[in-house]
Amino acid sequence: MRRELRGGIAVHLEELTRAIAEGRSDEFHFATVRSRFFSQYVRSWMRELRVGGPRVLVRKFMNLRPYHAQLIGRAIFGKLWSGRRE
Repeated sequence: MRRELRGGIAVHLEELTRAIAEGRSDEFHFATVRSRFFSQYVRSWMRELRVGGPRVLVRKFMNLRPYHAQLIGRAIFGKLWSGRRE
């Protein structure tokens, strides 16, 4: 298992290095974190909706930082786009 993990890390570092050298590190970052980020956000927001109601979500939405809004937008677009190709 450790050998597999090291191999995966090495491959990821090579891809990241290539993306940085080619000036597409943001694109690489968003592609890497999109699904994990999106699923964590959805689970978190659903839990907060059950506990605190819609008011909590409205407050949370109003306090989003631009970076997180961009991640959410890219995650939604990625989900929609991947659904069209299947």
